[in-house]
Amino acid sequence: MTNIDTATATAFMAANKGNMINVALTDNTVVQGTAISVNSKGVNIKDAVTGKVRSFGLSRVTDLRPLAPVGPISTADLAAMVGMTPKALRVQLRAMGMGVGQGRAYGFDAHTVATVRAALGK
Repeated sequence: MTNIDTATATAFMAANKGNMINVALTDNTVVQGTAISVNSKGVNIKDAVTGKVRSFGLSRVTDLRPLAPVGPISTADLAAMVGMTPKALRVQLRAMGMGVGQGRAYGFDAHTVATVRAALGK
């Protein structure tokens, strides 16, 4: 496990500013968000789930990776990502107030996918 240095973080954030990224931390968590900047406190991102700006000290950051652009994905694709059947996922989504049904094309954007994954702990 290696930490990211200032030069690497600065170059990465400059190249990916405004894009969705993954920030891997020393406690083995990964946070998704929009790249904002690097400053004396660390890497700043806008959290994809909460929408709040979060700062992670460089001593805690082990990896920075851009997320591939994701177009809208279907209920079946999202279910596969979180290890559920499409029917079970629809039940969970309805419980979360994101009612979806069978037979219609639903497209989930990257923010919604991140929100669902966080809510389901996946």
